[in-house]
Amino acid sequence: MLYVNIQGALDYWYTADEACAPHGPHFNYVLYVTVAHVMASVASLVGIFVFQGAMSGWTYRSLFVITTVLQVVAGTVDVIIIERGNLALGIPDEYFYLGGNAVVRPLVFMVSGLPAIVLTSRLVSEGLSSTTYALLAGYQHLGHIISQQVGVVLIQAAGLSTVVLAESEGGGEGGECDWENLSFLVVLCHMVLPLFSLPLVYLLIPDKTMHVEVLTEADTVDFDPAPDAPRPVQASSSDKSA
Repeated sequence: MLYVNIQGALDYWYTADEACAPHGPHFNYVLYVTVAHVMASVASLVGIFVFQGAMSGWTYRSLFVITTVLQVVAGTVDVIIIERGNLALGIPDEYFYLGGNAVVRPLVFMVSGLPAIVLTSRLVSEGLSSTTYALLAGYQHLGHIISQQVGVVLIQAAGLSTVVLAESEGGGEGGECDWENLSFLVVLCHMVLPLFSLPLVYLLIPDKTMHVEVLTEADTVDFDPAPDAPRPVQASSSDKSA
C-alpha cells in the first residue's frame, strides 16, 4: 500500500503528443504497449527463474528488503526520463525506457510477488485453508486498490493536467497540460514512501526461509465444523450380513 500507484499519470506523460508535452518522449502505442509489454513478460519469466535459482533459499525478510530497495531504484528511471537526464547522457528515450523501466520493474515485481504468495500459503491453518487464504489475499488486493485511489488523489492534489483544454465559446480561458510536479510525485510515491515499509518488515515478516513452516503447532487451530453434531454410526459386519 505504501507503493502508491501513479501509473496513470506516467502513461499520459510517456504517450503525450507535442502539444501536451513539448519536451516529452512522445512514445507511440506500438512501442509503449506492444513492445514494452512483450519485454515485460520476458522479464517476468526471467524473474521466476532468478527467484527459483538464486533466491529460493533466502529468508522472507531479506527478500522483501532487497526487492523494496530495487523498486526504489527502478523509480529513478522514470525521474531521469522526466528530467531528460538520459538525453544529456546521449541515450535516446526508447532505448533508455526499454532497457530500464520496461524490464527492471516487472522483474522486480515478480521477484517480490513470489515470496508474498509463498508466505500467504504458509500462514493458512489446517481446516481453514480456503478461508484464511481468501482473507489474506483479499487484504493484499485491498492494499493495491487503496494505493491506486490514493494515487488518484495525489495526482489531482499535485495539479497535474493531462489534456489541453481549448478556449470556450463564452471566452473562458483554455488550459495546458501541466507536468511540473510529476518528478516530485514519482520520487514521493515510488521512492520515498516504499522505504517506510522497511521497518515494518522487521516487525511483521518472519525471519525464516521459505522451506520451513511459518506456523508452529501452537499457532494452528484444530477446526471441527460441528463438534456437537452426532457422528454417523458404522454398520457392523453382523448387521450387514443380516
